[in-house]
Amino acid sequence: TLFERDIMQHYSIGAVERITQIPAHTIRKWESRHGIAVPERTDTGRRIYTDAHIECLQHIKRLTEAGHALAHLAQLSLDGLAELADSTHSTTATELTEDITLIGPNVVKLLPNVSNVKHRDPQALETWLQQQPRPQHPVLVIEAASISRASLPALYQLSETVRSLIVIYHYASKGSINDLRQHAITALEAPVHDQDLVALLQSQAVEPNHSATHRFSTEELARIADMNAGLQCECPNHIAKLLMDISAFEQYSNGCVDEDPAEAALHKRLGNLSAQARALMEDALIAVAAADGLALKLRN
Repeated sequence: TLFERDIMQHYSIGAVERITQIPAHTIRKWESRHGIAVPERTDTGRRIYTDAHIECLQHIKRLTEAGHALAHLAQLSLDGLAELADSTHSTTATELTEDITLIGPNVVKLLPNVSNVKHRDPQALETWLQQQPRPQHPVLVIEAASISRASLPALYQLSETVRSLIVIYHYASKGSINDLRQHAITALEAPVHDQDLVALLQSQAVEPNHSATHRFSTEELARIADMNAGLQCECPNHIAKLLMDISAFEQYSNGCVDEDPAEAALHKRLGNLSAQARALMEDALIAVAAADGLALKLRN
């Protein structure tokens, strides 16, 4: 069995969903199809989970996102899952190609085994901005307790000194977040997990318009979109349809010709962002297919 620990803390499936960020219907499906994280039941039939269940689910979430087959993961012990997760994280980390700077008391704890992180500074952003000289690396990940309109100019200026600026914030208005995104600054609400940041960094590392060449043909996406609707999970269908729309918009943006330099730059940026979105959704489709045991045909 996966669970040999005598842990007294118990959780409902709703609490497990909030902690792991795995939808409750997925947790139930993994339980029924693969015998993963099978909980105890109360007299009234309610599921009761332990810390060990949560740890198991977190490992499996990360590993399926990395492309591991769910059927294989279901056969592993909790220690086996942890070992595989560690080795997978190390392998993934080596795929990051650019040097990274992490700034902030919580952000510096991210990516502990990633060799590309060349500088970690636990100072608050305001203090770090006053520091001269500051480390110069292509990718800068910073932590902001809050983002106000008054703080935006400093972030805009900072973004001009790096190839990619990622702001992990705790509080911010929708207007401020939209303003950051319009300046090609990525804004993520805390907390952010290692695997999410690695996936984002990998997608941003791709050169514009060559973003990991399209991994699915239009015909393959159409096949997946029309796949048997009787599947318990229709995520592959929905993701395939989104990918077709994103790919079409990417092509449209890249084909826009405008003599106005500002408009031309805008369409180029839209094409680049679409390519990044497509790469992320391709990752999502591969992960969902692995979880459901679906065979996909990738381009060579």
